[in-house]
Order: sequence, then structure tokens, then C-alpha cells
Amino acid sequence: NSLYDSDGFDDRKNNLRRKIDAILAAIQKYFEEIFYHRTIPTDEIKDKLTAFFELNGFTVIRSTHDLRLISEDNGSASFEIAHFILSEYEKKSVIYDDLCEVAKGFLTYKGLYYFLDDKKNHLGSKFQNVTFYLDCSLILDILNYDTTSDYNAITELVRLIRRCGGKVATFQ
Repeated sequence: NSLYDSDGFDDRKNNLRRKIDAILAAIQKYFEEIFYHRTIPTDEIKDKLTAFFELNGFTVIRSTHDLRLISEDNGSASFEIAHFILSEYEKKSVIYDDLCEVAKGFLTYKGLYYFLDDKKNHLGSKFQNVTFYLDCSLILDILNYDTTSDYNAITELVRLIRRCGGKVATFQ
């Protein structure tokens, strides 16, 4: 009904791109010092990080200490990335915080696109008896205290979860 002001979205997107670039540069430096002793191309590091998030993205957010269980036998890329994340976690660095934010975004992206393709009809039962809890920022969005676009996005997410058999709730 009206023109959408994409400045806020563009700012967040550009900020996240800067964070990802900083993460990739930090991994590149870490690999050079610890594992390879040579510079690894950024595209190769991006592929390794993406593959790592595919297998272990939730572990980064849920239980970083479980990353210690990843061995070289599980795949050297996962092992190397896991040690990088543990190193940043122990330093309590901004890179670790940014990694968590990127991991959450990656998991959200994978979840949405996975359930939006043709496979969603077969996976409705996977959300049966699963409750998704909204954090404070999402509660503000669903109560329409933020922008209209945020409200529309969260209502669509809730609709998608419910359509796939899940429940949406908040903590008291």
C-alpha cells in the first residue's frame, strides 16, 4: 500500500556482511597461524564455514563446549572451524558473538527454505509436539510495537510453524 523504506534492512544487511567478512578474515589468520601456515583463499574458508554450520550450527549456539567433541575423524574442516570457535569463545571476543549471530541467521535461513520447498509436506510430523519460544524482540514484533514489515514477517513465520504442526509460545 505504500513505499517500503528499506534503509533499516539495508543497514542491517551491510552490517552483517561486515561481520561475516571480519569472521572470515579472523578464520583465515587463525588457519595460517595454527593449521596450514599459509594463506587459505576466502572462498575456501567460506565453504568450510558453511559446511560446518550445516553439521554443527546449532551446537555453536546451544553448547559451545560440545565442539570439543569434534575430532579430525569427523572431517578436518569441522575440526578446524570448531577449534577456531572455541578459541574465540575462550577469548570472549566480538568475533564469537558475531559467529553466534551468523549461526542463528544461517539456521533460520535453512529452516525457512527447507520447509518452503516441496519437502515440507512430508515433514509436518517433525513439528508435532514441538514448541517454538519467541524471544523479546520477536514478541515486540508480534505485538506490532515495531515496524509493519517486522509484524508481517513474524506473523508469516508463526503461520509457517503452525502449518507444519508446531506451536508458538512465550516464556512467562
